[in-house]
Amino acid sequence: MFTTLIMAIPPTLRVGLVAGSISVALGLALGLMAGFFRGWPDAVIRTFCDVLMAVPSLAFMIWW
Repeated sequence: MFTTLIMAIPPTLRVGLVAGSISVALGLALGLMAGFFRGWPDAVIRTFCDVLMAVPSLAFMIWW
């Protein structure tokens, strides 16, 4: 069991780092666009983020 645990650590860390990097890059890009382009692009990005926050994450994961 210890060997299985040791063998599972590198792929798990890799997936976590890739997912974190993608989310940071996407959030940074959307935040910069919303801050730079005021008006309707900001409203669209804000509405999209509000919809994502309103959906319960567990139901969202089950649906996909």
